[in-house]
Amino acid sequence: MVADAILPAIRKTRSLWQTAPLENGPMKRIDHYATYLEGGAGAAAKRIFNGIVDASSHPQNGPSRPWELNLVCRDDQPTSGAREKHFRPSKSFLDLTLPRKLNRKSFRRARTDLKTHLMNRPREYETFSPARHYHPTALKREDRADLIHLHWVAFLFDYLTFFRSLPRSTPIVWTLHDMNAFTGGCHYSAGCEKYREGCGNCFQLDNPSADDLSTVSIQQKRKAYQGRNLTIVAPCDWLVRLAGESRVFPPATRFETIPYGLDTARYFPLEKSAAKEELGVLDQRINLLFAAMDLENPRKGISELKRSLQLLPTPENYRCLVFGNGELPRSELPAGLEIRQLGFLDSVEKVRRAYSAADVFLLPSLEDNLPQTGLESLACGTPVVAFGAGGIPEYVHHGKTGLLANVGSSSQLTKQITWLAQNRDCLKSFGQNGRELIVSDFEIEKQTRKYLSLYDQLLGRLPAHASKAG
Repeated sequence: MVADAILPAIRKTRSLWQTAPLENGPMKRIDHYATYLEGGAGAAAKRIFNGIVDASSHPQNGPSRPWELNLVCRDDQPTSGAREKHFRPSKSFLDLTLPRKLNRKSFRRARTDLKTHLMNRPREYETFSPARHYHPTALKREDRADLIHLHWVAFLFDYLTFFRSLPRSTPIVWTLHDMNAFTGGCHYSAGCEKYREGCGNCFQLDNPSADDLSTVSIQQKRKAYQGRNLTIVAPCDWLVRLAGESRVFPPATRFETIPYGLDTARYFPLEKSAAKEELGVLDQRINLLFAAMDLENPRKGISELKRSLQLLPTPENYRCLVFGNGELPRSELPAGLEIRQLGFLDSVEKVRRAYSAADVFLLPSLEDNLPQTGLESLACGTPVVAFGAGGIPEYVHHGKTGLLANVGSSSQLTKQITWLAQNRDCLKSFGQNGRELIVSDFEIEKQTRKYLSLYDQLLGRLPAHASKAG
């Protein structure tokens, strides 16, 4: 089985990451699971994991913890150190490189799901990742950790066999980076609330029906979670609230908000005129910045952004800087607006320079959790103009760290941009306020302390009330 081939690779480097001597207490093993180590969710998972590794053995964070920490990811992911272990997931029908040993029944199920619901689904929707896979991914007894910490785990394992292979007493911390853990397969519901009742007739699928793949998937998630010792963590209150409204989690599930953290010693403001000069954008134009891992993702608001830029009354007074994968189509933007494509930025230094050179960061997401790009911009002293979607208002405080527009309203987005352009003194004050907010509420050490405290409580080191400290 797939698990037989995976788990020895996890075991062989286990002894390398003992974070405290055994005499401090019995060794506890904590395994983090994340499908990918790139993209927004992957970057957040690595920040959380590395922060816990670095802090768990340092005296300033309290007593050293006798923990062994592993980060487990897909085996097709690049790794950057011995902490990260490869995991070969069950083959999904989206990859559909079905191994020869796949039995006929599983093949028929995969083929049916693919052809019926996924092959011709609307292209404007994001990934749809059901709970069901076509090989069991149960963990053997000797490969079970004392605490499991899940992140974005789509396509990593089969939910039923994975969860049922864990003892019911095993604490499971699940940091949500989107809605998938409690939906029938979508990662953002686009306003649909059927996940509260059990999905079905999913408009994000081809050939939706009452018993479609979303129904099957959410039923399997409910069965997989039943009786598990679950703590659901999300980086914003918005996502915690949605998760709590779902019926997929057992009644005893615990819900916590732990905001994403940034290393403010790496993300900080550069002198703005110097950063602009380095990029060749030092003039009187207002520099607008837009960034996304996938610039063509409709949920990131690319269409609304283009309409907003088209509505600028004097486009020649603005410049739009863009970084990420993809480009803003020049033909769909006003003639006087300069577009500067920065491409994919592969270092914190380059990202920091781009944020510092910008006067305003644009965040037109229609649905989002707690976008890290906005956090990074504020950490670099650049205010944010955004739609008030998801968790964004939890750090874009209107009139203090930036300005908010009604979700989807391009005209309001334009209005907020032009207001800031006409009130340039606010650019500096909003940027300063943003930097102060990130340092006080979103510093990486604060995030790490909360996870350490949560782990201590779940592993029996602290009483329950103590986990909320920090």
